[in-house]
Amino acid sequence: MKRRKPIPKKSGRQRLIERTEDLTREILKIERGNKSEISGRSDVRLGLFHILPKGLYPRIRFHKENLLLCEWLPYHYWWHHYSEKDHVNWYTVQKIKELCGANYRDRLLTLNMSAHPLSDVYIGMMYEARRQELKELKHKI
Repeated sequence: MKRRKPIPKKSGRQRLIERTEDLTREILKIERGNKSEISGRSDVRLGLFHILPKGLYPRIRFHKENLLLCEWLPYHYWWHHYSEKDHVNWYTVQKIKELCGANYRDRLLTLNMSAHPLSDVYIGMMYEARRQELKELKHKI
């Protein structure tokens, strides 16, 4: 019988990115409400929906302008597995335009050009900034 390869451990950088995304999700839940911004449902598990994919546009991975709170199925899944112009994404595109404006794509591309690269130092600074922001938001509540 063949031995399976062990699951590789996450790097410190990847753990920091995940913790920063978790903090960002909590901040958005407080700021925007604990519901999907696409469907309006509050009985679903919410994840971060990157309007422009984080793999192609890593510089705006943590920018709130590029993020929505959304459930995975169907909207998030369809957005990343079908074209933005595909009929299954028609409703999602309309909601994004409603929430972010009709020229959302151009604004995000401009933001991407001026954003900092995702260096370890920048990720650490984003983590600390989000940690402090969440602390202040919870204090106000």
